[in-house]
This record gives sequence, C-alpha cells and structure tokens, in this order.
Amino acid sequence: CFDGVCAGRCAGLSCIPGECQEEGTCDSSTGVCVFDDAADGTMCDDGDTTTTDDVCFGGVCAGRCAGVVCIPSQCQDQGICISTSGGCTFTNQPKNTTCDDGNGATTNDRC
Repeated sequence: CFDGVCAGRCAGLSCIPGECQEEGTCDSSTGVCVFDDAADGTMCDDGDTTTTDDVCFGGVCAGRCAGVVCIPSQCQDQGICISTSGGCTFTNQPKNTTCDDGNGATTNDRC
C-alpha cells in the first residue's frame, strides 16, 4: 500500500539519475532504479578542483589530471586520467578494427 492505495514496489519511487546517468526506470521486480550510462564525453563536474575538462566515461565523471597525457594503443580510443588513481582509463576500439601487432609474420591484424 502507498498512501492508502494498493500499488507495486515502484509506487512513489522517483528514479533520479546521477550526473553520468540517463533517466532511470524502476525495476518492479526489485523496486530498484536502473540507469543507463550517459554517453562518454558528456560534460559533468567531478567536484575535484585539481582536474579539468570533466567528462563522463563509463558512467563515471572524471577530469583530466594536470600534466598527465593518456596515450591509447592502436586498439583503444582516447583515454582520460582518473584523478583518484592518477592512472589512465580507455575504451576499446570496435571489434575487428585494423591494427598492426608489429609481428611481420602475421597479416590482417585486428583488434
């Protein structure tokens, strides 16, 4: 019951997305909000004044670390520095993207 009315688990539940989430929906079997990640590159604010150019990446808001350059491999897209670890994180290029593994004995290299 919710406000004197018989209702399912999601009655009255507002699914409010985080900064790097799309609008959510309530899973009526669990009563828990479910969110899709916002697109990588969506502008956000990670709340860390030591980072710049904050963007969503894999559902997490992160900024670029001062002085850190994230260099992707052939099979990765441009990465970003995670300020909490100081390390870089990358998304992968699409499956079967052409590349060169540096081994002259192989041909038709793919990610």
